[in-house]
Amino acid sequence: MLTSKEIKLGRQSVENQDFFSTPEMANSIANDIAAMHSEAHISILEPSVGTGTLIWPLLENVKCTVSVLDIEEDYLQYVAAEAKTRGYSVSVVNGLLTISN
Repeated sequence: MLTSKEIKLGRQSVENQDFFSTPEMANSIANDIAAMHSEAHISILEPSVGTGTLIWPLLENVKCTVSVLDIEEDYLQYVAAEAKTRGYSVSVVNGLLTISN
């Protein structure tokens, strides 16, 4: 089980390192996708969600449904709780977390 510090900052051990997208990179990607898909509701797969740095700007700026996975269950639980707090629709089916705006 990850500690709250590991969930926020990532793991730093040699065996298990987490590399989170920077907020600037996430915003840039979300802005590019929003410009390409301004009208359509799109589906996005995020295969290593971590703490959700990439998905939050997507959900704020793009009409979308984001399906997320992570090998670390604690990250999925954290992102699901955060998504509910932010008012997004959340479902989990067979380990796949889906968040819609």
